[in-house]
Amino acid sequence: MIRCFAILILLSTSSCTGPSFFNPSSLVSRSSGIPKEANVREKKRVDRICPSKFEIDPTKPLELIDLVDIALMHNPDLKVSWEDAKIAAYQYASTESAYFPSFQFNGSWTKLSDVSVYDGQAFTSKYYVYGPSVAFDYLIFDCGVRKNEVEAAYQYVQYQNWQQAQQIQATLKEVTLDYYMVLAEKALVQARFEDLADAKETLKAAKEKMLFGIIDESELMQATTSYYQKKLNLTEEENAFEKAVINLLRSVGIAEKAAVKTIAFPMIDLKRFEFSEEILLSQAEKLRPDLLASKANMLRSKANLSKTEAEILPQINLTGNGGQDWFTGGLTDNGDYTITFNLSFPLFQGFYYKNQIVKAKKEVTRAQTEVDRSWNDIVAEVRTAYTNFVTSKEDYKSSMKYLDAAQKQFDSILARYKQGVNTIIDVFNAEAFLSDARAKFIQSQKDFFASLIQIAFATGSMSNPQLEEKK
Repeated sequence: MIRCFAILILLSTSSCTGPSFFNPSSLVSRSSGIPKEANVREKKRVDRICPSKFEIDPTKPLELIDLVDIALMHNPDLKVSWEDAKIAAYQYASTESAYFPSFQFNGSWTKLSDVSVYDGQAFTSKYYVYGPSVAFDYLIFDCGVRKNEVEAAYQYVQYQNWQQAQQIQATLKEVTLDYYMVLAEKALVQARFEDLADAKETLKAAKEKMLFGIIDESELMQATTSYYQKKLNLTEEENAFEKAVINLLRSVGIAEKAAVKTIAFPMIDLKRFEFSEEILLSQAEKLRPDLLASKANMLRSKANLSKTEAEILPQINLTGNGGQDWFTGGLTDNGDYTITFNLSFPLFQGFYYKNQIVKAKKEVTRAQTEVDRSWNDIVAEVRTAYTNFVTSKEDYKSSMKYLDAAQKQFDSILARYKQGVNTIIDVFNAEAFLSDARAKFIQSQKDFFASLIQIAFATGSMSNPQLEEKK
């Protein structure tokens, strides 16, 4: 196993699943950890505690780990997906209440006034009646309605939890891509400094030749123009770097001004990054959250179908009530109670159940189609990411050789220009090649790391940064 790149965030693994009848909050994972096997209820859960607020220290530049932590706390879409997962968890817990009997207590106090007529005279009697009563209802047997209703609710929790995991992956992808854009812009600023230094060296050589009368003033002006052009390019690149930082902070969700710690691109050992398309597709099938979400939705549809089919079958209920009344003067009826077993099933309801079953079957078909479509999209994403990865490797190797050749060409032509062999135009052409080579080398580095991020996202490995080696 090898890490696809060092800066991916290691989030603790947890699951949205668990045994029946426990705190619904434990159903929902706060991290994007991907269980090794989907749809397994008994798993070890690891809670990841996130601080409610991240204090920005303006004197301390933010590293990538800080930026990701802030993004995971402040991303609005992530907050919505987290609340949706909690709602689904409590809904799941609510459906399990059908396994328990329900009890209801009633207490009454009644004042009665009764008027009766006897032998032409009206008599009024007043008395009180009061007492408690208890009623209960318990579903003993229902041919699977409760079981499948709970299963459907459970699979909806799975669906929402995978949706949250997918949103975390998308947030990680956006932040890391923007961070590498900042690194690229910073490297380009340094490259423009080097371009300016080359132009300054050319201008110095032109002034020396002008001093000795070897060249005329027009050639000196060309060198001066080239120098100030490189200076403007540096200013433009510094502005592009600041914009890249602003865009990164926007992705993270930071409104205030903050410094970002930038580093040079890590050295790339291409031998460490050897993947096969088959392995990547296999990992995507196991880890991709949106695929697992669509599978959970399909299982939910199947559970709803089984529930609908069971609704036309018999069910047995046990009901009962009991109480005792007291009357004025302390008299009592000594209490009474009723216990009833009920057997019920629908005979005919205007083809309601038949149509509901057909509807549920269509929903299963639609859910299966969604799984197939999701997998087709993932296959395309993985293959595209793998193609970009292969291309970026070749571009990196070629751009490194291009930069080395351009640097040697410029050094040789500048030296020959000082000796009076080459012209100023030769130097300008060499400068242009060297500047282009520097930019392309930086672009190839950014593209290489971006391709790794795309592979990690396409395979669902953004929060589990290990990819299998090619065998």
